[in-house]
Amino acid sequence: MQDTIMYRTHLECKTLLKKLAQLDSDIFFLSKCKKENLIPKGITIRNPVQHTFNTHFAQRLCFRTSERIRNHLIKVCYSKKKITQDNLCLLYSTLQGPSSESIKSTLQKFYKQLQHHLIQNKKKKLDSLRLKAENIILDNNTSVPRSEPKTANLLPVVNLSSYNPSKTELAVLSKGLTFSPTKRFDEIEFCSDMEEFFRRIRLKEFFHNRPNYSSFEDTEPASSKNKKSSTWTPKLGRNKKLEEYIDNFRKRIKLEILDKQKQTLYNLNTQERKAILSLKSNDNIVIKPADKGGAVVILDKSSYIQEANRQLSNNTYYKRLETNPTLQYSRELKNMLNDLSSKSSNILTLIPANPKIGTFYILPKIHKEGNPGRPIISGLGTLTEKISGWVENILKPMVRNTASYIQDTTDLLNKLTAMGPIPEGAILATMDVESLYTNIPHEDGIAACQHFLQLNDLPTEPTLQLIRYVLTHNYFSFGNDMYLQTMGSAMGSRMSPQYANLFMARLEENFLSTCEIKPWAYFRFIDDILLIWTASQEE
Repeated sequence: MQDTIMYRTHLECKTLLKKLAQLDSDIFFLSKCKKENLIPKGITIRNPVQHTFNTHFAQRLCFRTSERIRNHLIKVCYSKKKITQDNLCLLYSTLQGPSSESIKSTLQKFYKQLQHHLIQNKKKKLDSLRLKAENIILDNNTSVPRSEPKTANLLPVVNLSSYNPSKTELAVLSKGLTFSPTKRFDEIEFCSDMEEFFRRIRLKEFFHNRPNYSSFEDTEPASSKNKKSSTWTPKLGRNKKLEEYIDNFRKRIKLEILDKQKQTLYNLNTQERKAILSLKSNDNIVIKPADKGGAVVILDKSSYIQEANRQLSNNTYYKRLETNPTLQYSRELKNMLNDLSSKSSNILTLIPANPKIGTFYILPKIHKEGNPGRPIISGLGTLTEKISGWVENILKPMVRNTASYIQDTTDLLNKLTAMGPIPEGAILATMDVESLYTNIPHEDGIAACQHFLQLNDLPTEPTLQLIRYVLTHNYFSFGNDMYLQTMGSAMGSRMSPQYANLFMARLEENFLSTCEIKPWAYFRFIDDILLIWTASQEE
């Protein structure tokens, strides 16, 4: 009888030890997952409507829900472990007799072996999870980190520097340089934006059906962008139904947005936020988007500066300035616009109040040997920004009417379809113009614009004067030095694509008009050309 009780107790203890070993391995596995920001496959929440609602918000919501389930399971495992240990202690207390110590020792050995075996299995499972979450190392040191669900659109990260970024830093960079980390909800800014929205509604209602009212879309693009903002608001309460709608809208905002924003859901974890600060404070590297392909590139700062200085030292395109020419160039602009104001009433709006100096930077061409940089000059807030925008609005309609113009891939396919089947034996050829923007001589580019302005019965002045001013006053800074671009048009100036398009269109007209045999089809997207040739290769 005593042996039977001892045997049953032994079996119950063994069952509880199995459960305890399993709980230990589960706690080990889930705790490691929490520490490394991993989600086990069994508790990963998938977006059930990803074909119709596959947004970044939906992805983050599913990911955060999976995190909460994982963290809750850790608490549940600890709670079950405590109950199991208490039950095991009660059973151990019933083991009496000369063989009790031997039985306890055997059970403890069984527990240790089982625990070790289960934890080893969990480690293999962890390795599998890490493999999915780790960076997929590609050729040329390209990395695609995967710290989020598979549905996230991650970008490749190309490390051309001597710096060795951590996995978390790569994961953050793979989100892209336009990724915006969640900020704390600014209630004041939100309410201010809503009041501005209500003001716009009141203005729409006030001017509705008035004969002298023109919508934003009907105004001249250049002038509407440069007009000074008005703060006038119609008298409140003039339309009771509108005011009732605004009041109800405010109440709904308070209930559904303001009262629910006490806890902000961040789209980055603590390690990722620290990684951003680490990258930001690293003065030895420069992070830029690749010129093509959408990758994020890490460069040594010294190499980046060396490449920029190599390009800026070319006296054909750039001239180093000893002083800041902003005041002198501003006076020249004001004098020119005052002279032209009689021909266009809105042209004086092109004078900037506090012009900034342009900024020079380069985008690495990782698809080319040696990774040279494409020069870009940021024109935001500069002396020529508004002028460039004005000129762009004038040139753009003319560009669309040129013979070889294509807007995008869809436009090209539509035009090819309209031409009918491509003749059998036709030769398809593509080509591009090397460094088109910076290689257009000023006089040739201006002459091309003049030709198309006259062709469209448009006045050549003041447009040509504005174009010449933009081309000859494109100054910028790099580091502590200032430069002036002396040839070509800057990438970063709003008018540059249209200006380059018209230059190429005029060049094509002159060239193709002298050819006895012409291509069956000829299309161009700025500097990329598609040619369909039906004659022989020799011809």
